[in-house]
Amino acid sequence: MVARCRSQQNGRVTDIEVIRLEQDLLRPPRRGDQAFLDRVLHPDFEEFGSSGRHWGRSELIRTLLAAPDLPEPQAHDFRAAPIGADAMLLTYRTSSALRSSVWLRTPAGWQLRFHQGTPLSSGRFQPPPPVA
Repeated sequence: MVARCRSQQNGRVTDIEVIRLEQDLLRPPRRGDQAFLDRVLHPDFEEFGSSGRHWGRSELIRTLLAAPDLPEPQAHDFRAAPIGADAMLLTYRTSSALRSSVWLRTPAGWQLRFHQGTPLSSGRFQPPPPVA
C-alpha cells in the first residue's frame, strides 16, 4: 500500500493516527482481527460500498472475518481534514474508487462512523476541469 498522505492541518498527530487506522483496516491481518474491528468500528457504523451495497457494522465484521485474506487494495492520496472538535473527514483513492470516511473521537479512541466508496467510471481518477 502506498502511504502518501497530506493533511490540511499540516501533520497534526490526530490526522496521522486516523490515516494509520484507515490503512490498518485495509490490511488483511487487521481485517481478520475481531478485537481490532470491535475497537475501531463505531457502534453505529454504516458503509455505502462502491458496489452500491449498504453495510452495517455487524454484517461488515462477519464478512471481513469470513474472508480476512482478501487482497489489500492499493490506496493513495490520503487527506485528512477536521470537521468538528472530535471528527475527521478522511478521503483517499484506490484503483477503482474514490473513498471517504468519517472518524469520531470517542472515549474508546478514534472510531470509524461512516465510509463511502464511489466507483470510478473509467477505473481511473479524472480531475475536474479547470474553473474558467
